[in-house]
Amino acid sequence: SGLSAVDYVSSAIATQKYIGTPDIISKNAGRNNVLAGDIRTAYGSDYVALICKGSNHALSEVRTCYSSDLQNQIPCPSSVLKQDNCGKQRGSKVSIYSF
Repeated sequence: SGLSAVDYVSSAIATQKYIGTPDIISKNAGRNNVLAGDIRTAYGSDYVALICKGSNHALSEVRTCYSSDLQNQIPCPSSVLKQDNCGKQRGSKVSIYSF
């Protein structure tokens, strides 16, 4: 990115605040039957990798990719997309824990 570590983290936090959390996450906190495909769609399909943990596929991370100026969501590189382990088969479900 060309940014220092501090600037990179600051930019990442600012971007997250700007895009916010999609309703599919906030409205389904505490549920264990949320379609992974619906989450991907809410975050931008090809622009996201979902990371799940545990035997119940608990959603742990949502990785998205943005242009260097943080203005546009862009397709994530294959190195990010291949980390998606929440199931890409139609009907795959994940759990979203509330805290």
